[in-house]
Amino acid sequence: MKLILKTIRRWSFVTALIAALCTLAVPRAADAHGPLDFLGGPMRNFIVDLVFLGDFTDAERADVREYVQQFAGFLDGTSSTIPYGWEAAVHYYGVQGIIPGVFISDPNPVPFPMLRGGWEVPSNTEILTEVDSAANGSFGYTGDIVTGASTFSWLPLAPNHLAIVMTKGTNPVEDGSGGVPIIGSGSGPAYGFHADNGGNPYAAVMFDGGGLGFEDFMVTLSHEVVEAMTDPIRSNGWVYNAGFFSLHDEAADGCGGDPHMTWTASSGHDISGVTQLTLNGSYGGIHSNIPAASCQAFEPEEFAPMTAVLDLTRAGAVVDLFYRTPDGRIEELYWTSPTAAASGPINWGLPFPGNGAMRLPSVGAAGKPSTVHGLAVEETRLFTRGTDNAVYMLTINSGTGQGQWTPLGGILFGDPSAVLWNSNTAINVFGLGNNDLLYTYGITSTILGGWALVPNNVGRVFVSSPKAISTSASTIDVFIPGENGDIWRVPYSNASGWSGAQDIGRMGDGGPHSEASRSPVSAISMTPGQLDVLGAADQYFGWLENRGGPWGGSAPFIALGDNTGASGTPALVSWGSTRMDSFGIDRSNQLYHAYYSGVTWFGDANPIATDAVGDPVAVTRGPQQLDVFYRNTNGNVTHKRYDGTTWFTEVVAAAWVN
Repeated sequence: MKLILKTIRRWSFVTALIAALCTLAVPRAADAHGPLDFLGGPMRNFIVDLVFLGDFTDAERADVREYVQQFAGFLDGTSSTIPYGWEAAVHYYGVQGIIPGVFISDPNPVPFPMLRGGWEVPSNTEILTEVDSAANGSFGYTGDIVTGASTFSWLPLAPNHLAIVMTKGTNPVEDGSGGVPIIGSGSGPAYGFHADNGGNPYAAVMFDGGGLGFEDFMVTLSHEVVEAMTDPIRSNGWVYNAGFFSLHDEAADGCGGDPHMTWTASSGHDISGVTQLTLNGSYGGIHSNIPAASCQAFEPEEFAPMTAVLDLTRAGAVVDLFYRTPDGRIEELYWTSPTAAASGPINWGLPFPGNGAMRLPSVGAAGKPSTVHGLAVEETRLFTRGTDNAVYMLTINSGTGQGQWTPLGGILFGDPSAVLWNSNTAINVFGLGNNDLLYTYGITSTILGGWALVPNNVGRVFVSSPKAISTSASTIDVFIPGENGDIWRVPYSNASGWSGAQDIGRMGDGGPHSEASRSPVSAISMTPGQLDVLGAADQYFGWLENRGGPWGGSAPFIALGDNTGASGTPALVSWGSTRMDSFGIDRSNQLYHAYYSGVTWFGDANPIATDAVGDPVAVTRGPQQLDVFYRNTNGNVTHKRYDGTTWFTEVVAAAWVN
């Protein structure tokens, strides 16, 4: 096969034999955690739209719509339902998720020659004609995938929309390069491909055929979505650097085995060669015995829902830790002094509890919240994405113990990042919009300013959650992974406004190599004019630093115990102008600590914990004082405290974190 085919097949025993005779490579479980090669194209989050071609029943259309919603919810952490064929490895590769868009049905019957057993296949030209007809109004108005209600609009075509044509009762579709499938129509395998037309992505997926079930075809759908996300423009996006195809694999084709997982060989049609996956203790036993599908690599850091803030206005410098519960509530633990045990939890409830009279459903918290303290005396503000992908603000007065939720609107991929700046008179919240562009929401003590697009004069789009910091009273710096795998800096100052996005490069290994950054990064400024950025880069955590001149890279400073790779986003904290401490978790659940002296990095020889999952959180009360929090493999909160010489450990068993 050629790379440009961008196809997936589900093989029965007979079709697998035919494929072998045609000298196709045997399906195998590849490494879901391997690096991807950047071939010059973008990486995108998508709004997914559906076009139904064939005699679909209302129930079948509803099943496909429900699957798209489940898949979207799983990818962005808003749903605990694991859909068939969940492609969780998409997180590892950088993109954040999908949003269900609209659907429409072709009212015309499938031409007789293309019906199963006929002498024609639905060609690439005909698939494009379906998309264009839905976009020009020939099929009428679309409906909302979630609600089913009419949108009074036609199918949108745009670089951030993926139009998927679902076929029923047809022969296997022609692949996106214009070639006829190698496997004949009589065998009826599920089949799909993705491609683009003038920069607008589209895909085709068979709904039925070959005696296979609904699960098989939905696995195909999720597979093509993942490949389109990482390679939306034909053949020049991100590919896995091991050769199932003649050149490279696409992301979903490169999913599979990991030394810390137990794989059962496929006896049937699964492209990954896997029928069952059991995660061992290195992942905390999370989601064992997962049904057959491709790319079943659970990424726990994507669901690490904690944030911490230091409240200096309360006696003893109180540390507040906020986390999301499995049912979407925000709860708070707090420590009143360095040696005090945890108090709480305080239940701050759901961002929106629902309104039965108005038939408005409840909205839970999703993903990782962001907190700031100090806009007003004794006031903390927490920002979280809701299960509706909008942003919600929780305002807490620690003096009165009262809290209030406020909806801020918007539709985000990933998590928001808030920063207090302008001499502590303003908050700006940053988030990745559903068009993969960066947006901000301005807040003062009396004004909610609303969402605004952050100017981006190089035309780049981004793929992951931003991280915002303030290096002085009048400046903001936002750091965010770009579609090319580099870290981008977007600076603002009161004097000159937004300066536009700056590509500051990739996390290096101290030698000739560098790796794309997939997860959100951490950033800090030890003194005005200095910037430090840390992030996961495949097998290590990388560091980028700026001391007023050009950006530089560094060798890895956290030695991962068994070379399983860096996980998620490291924590970064500073207690002085020449001291910076970092904490990172590898994929064997080991929490490592390293510190920067102002001249060089020093790392602990051994991990300070071996039961950590998710992203760690760290704060400092002052010199020689560190408080580190992480989710352990039992789902509880573990608190590590450092007093300058010794680490102390406290497990808060009551705080179960999903």
